[in-house]
Amino acid sequence: MPFFAWGIFWELWTQFASLSWDVATSSVLYEIRLPREYKKQSAPSMEHVISSLYHIHKDVLKFEHYVQGMAQRGYSLEIGSNEGEVHFYLRVPSDRTRYAVAEVYAQFPDAEVVEVEDYTKTHVPIDAMTTLFKKEWDLWGTEFFLVKDDVFPLRTYIDFALDRELSKEETKVDPLANIVEALASVGPDEYFWYQILIKPEIGWEEKSQKAIDKIAGKEAKEEPSVAQKAAESLTSVFSSMLGAEEEEKKEEQTRISFPIGPQYDEMKAIDGKRSKLGYRCTVRCIYLARKEKYNKRHAQGMLGFFRPFVKYNSLKTDKRTVTTIDFFFKKLREHDRKKNILLKYRLRAQRRPGFILNTEELATLFHLPGKEVASMSLQRVPAKKAVAPAQLPVIK
Repeated sequence: MPFFAWGIFWELWTQFASLSWDVATSSVLYEIRLPREYKKQSAPSMEHVISSLYHIHKDVLKFEHYVQGMAQRGYSLEIGSNEGEVHFYLRVPSDRTRYAVAEVYAQFPDAEVVEVEDYTKTHVPIDAMTTLFKKEWDLWGTEFFLVKDDVFPLRTYIDFALDRELSKEETKVDPLANIVEALASVGPDEYFWYQILIKPEIGWEEKSQKAIDKIAGKEAKEEPSVAQKAAESLTSVFSSMLGAEEEEKKEEQTRISFPIGPQYDEMKAIDGKRSKLGYRCTVRCIYLARKEKYNKRHAQGMLGFFRPFVKYNSLKTDKRTVTTIDFFFKKLREHDRKKNILLKYRLRAQRRPGFILNTEELATLFHLPGKEVASMSLQRVPAKKAVAPAQLPVIK
């Protein structure tokens, strides 16, 4: 029993310490205003931006992590629909702002990156989750998790041919269009928000190799002890003297299967995912509206956000965070979950442990829509900016 109580305390403490660290870390919110035209493909360009942000990684000591709550600093990729107007946001640690803005301009020179106030506080009252929540506001939200192990990749922009120019007969389909159109469907006093929190992760590639070996039919071998190593060395000496070593190698080779077809494609996809930088992620969505404008259909549409990305893996709602309860103190528990998810969204608090997505997957889930998404709700730069001609006469 004491061990069980200690486990509960330790989990609550680590969650509290991590949340306190996220709150104490200062950051700046930027809006990326979409250019009217793109000189190159948007999704690959966004992958370059996300890859460049990886330099923020810092090794954290165990004492700093478990006692002080210190964790990897990260970024937040967000799409917010405020009464039907869709905006793209990037939240950056305050000491990395110049670098992050420069990277965005390097890939999207015709875009505008503007520091803005937190839209989650300017459009919705700060106390909406306490006093006003029961009376004037209602909310539906959830976090998402990967159905399978995170070594298995989602469908990415390369599968949708967003990394190259197509012929006139071919047409591109942007998978982000599904999310943008859903966000744009809200009206006055309605707000629809989509958030991906990312923190650099290292060492996750080893798990991918184990998954590949499992599909290939290779048995996982545990690290032998000193005594086992000594016994194996003696055995190999006697086996070589008797000529049995070569026969054992032949038998081992016959036991290894060579995957073909779907198995080979799956192994190739896992290997492709681990070849790129990875981030530990949390994905959450919120639909918030005044009670007289609240529409359940918008919340139901959130469940289909990530269907276009299904391939070897898929994203599914996390029942631990979804704000719908079926039994046992239904109203009380629902109200508590609504307050909790709104607070975490505003604080950009990352739920532990999260899951791994690489830069290619993240660029698929968050990039600036091109001409394939022709929604009128997208806020684009009204005109292209250029430097004045050098020989322009000046009136004094």
